[in-house]
Amino acid sequence: MARYWVELRAGEQPLGAAFYLARRYVVTAAHCLTGLPGGQNDVTIAHEDGTTVKGRVCERAPEVDLALVHVVDRSPVRPPVLDRCAEGDLWRAPSRPTASDPVLAGRVVEPSTRHQCAGGTEVEAMQLLSDTELGDYSGYSGGPVERRVREEPTVAGLLIEQYPDRAGRDRATNVLFAITLDEVMRHFEDYFHMPNLRTLGVAPAKPPATDTARMMAGHTEVLRNLAAWDESGLMPAAEIQAIRMSIQRSVIEHSLNQGATW
Repeated sequence: MARYWVELRAGEQPLGAAFYLARRYVVTAAHCLTGLPGGQNDVTIAHEDGTTVKGRVCERAPEVDLALVHVVDRSPVRPPVLDRCAEGDLWRAPSRPTASDPVLAGRVVEPSTRHQCAGGTEVEAMQLLSDTELGDYSGYSGGPVERRVREEPTVAGLLIEQYPDRAGRDRATNVLFAITLDEVMRHFEDYFHMPNLRTLGVAPAKPPATDTARMMAGHTEVLRNLAAWDESGLMPAAEIQAIRMSIQRSVIEHSLNQGATW
């Protein structure tokens, strides 16, 4: 299976790094899309294994240097588990500009700080210290920041900026900033917020007439939401299955209490 981090392209021209936030959505830094021809929103999403799918930019937020891309083709990529870093955590940026470039890694200096990004807006960001001193970290923006404290790494942020060397403005220090995923989700909450699933095609249920109908309608609504979240990949499959089984038990118990036969 292809890895969750990808490269965005306009035709054959590389634009920058990105990664799957959900099965049908890829997130990147807005400045990575400056190479797109004016007015064009169609991009190619290139996986590490060489496979590609079509994507379409559905929202840009240049003031916070974020952009969201809808995956037009169905992709088999499994999205990562989302997380938050703590001070002193080990981190790694698995996405790199080319196969000859090093993988970045280091420690988290500050897991949550207010940072004024290039777009001029303050965002919640992580301050990272990279063990790899390159002097220029171009090409890494838009890629994921993994938290390396478990056997299976989780994703906690999106790389956006390198801090300039005050003694030589043509170089960058090994201090990097990444937007936290909490901040990313806040800016794109219309796509991922549970009560608002309009983008996933979930319609609200009509008001029920009886207590039993009200309970069943509530369960149906939850199941619709679970189906949408299963499609988006934002909720682990094991949690979705556990909730579904809990609903089934509730329905059975209610039916038995009402004297239904099976």
